[in-house]
Amino acid sequence: MSLKSIKNLTVITAAIVLSACSAQVSRYHSSADNVNALRNITTKLDVGEITATKPTKSVMCRLANPVIMPNDGTINEYIENAFTEELKMAGLYDKNASIIISGNLNNTTASSGMSDGHWTFDMTVKSSNGKSFNIIHKHEYSGSFIGGVACRENMPDEFEPAVEELINAIIIDPRFKGLFS
Repeated sequence: MSLKSIKNLTVITAAIVLSACSAQVSRYHSSADNVNALRNITTKLDVGEITATKPTKSVMCRLANPVIMPNDGTINEYIENAFTEELKMAGLYDKNASIIISGNLNNTTASSGMSDGHWTFDMTVKSSNGKSFNIIHKHEYSGSFIGGVACRENMPDEFEPAVEELINAIIIDPRFKGLFS
């Protein structure tokens, strides 16, 4: 085997091994609780850009394994798409609506401890009417002593429910109605 062949084989092997260490979160699916809460609203809404103070495509689990977003997206894009999905399922989404809900993801923290874990979002929700409010939501879940379970299952599997809960916390907050009234 030539030196070039050995180098190519080494690169391919390293790529396979390294890619096997990451875990991808699931695509977002709307939540029945969120759709039901949104059905109390009669105003059509559009979703603008949800930015991030620090756009992040992945979060490290136990300083070893990245938990990555689908389609090479960022966490803030995931939340933006999730919010749009919820409005569509509730029949409230209108790309031409006069009220546009947007926001900024100020901070995201995550933990995958041996006995507990969490995803925490600090977000400012904004409206095209000039009003805004800040919300912090922490989604807690059971951890695992076993790193493979914590990083390849628990942490990525709990991201979607964490975002569902964040959106629910936003839409049931009494300040949310002020964004479109």
